[in-house]
Amino acid sequence: MLDRSEREEVRLHQPRCQTLPLSLSVYKGTVAILDGNVVYGYNQNGDLLYSTNSGTGSKNIVLASDYTAYILSVNQIRFIDLDNVSSDDTAQTSKQE
Repeated sequence: MLDRSEREEVRLHQPRCQTLPLSLSVYKGTVAILDGNVVYGYNQNGDLLYSTNSGTGSKNIVLASDYTAYILSVNQIRFIDLDNVSSDDTAQTSKQE
């Protein structure tokens, strides 16, 4: 057993940058990925079905069907119809903001 004068200082390595939270949900042949505040939906062939903003503070996504989902955020649960917000340029727009 070491006394206090013989103990070595141990420092844990902490990353300099934080990674964005990533959430994944699967429903039949559709997978939805929440990357930050953007939801991407892909079919089983890997084709992009939709991309849309999910709102500030989004932490988790749960697909209820191929085109509907619940977005769990810090202080609320939102239901979104992904068929109505489907657009290829949403991801481009949100990345520029």
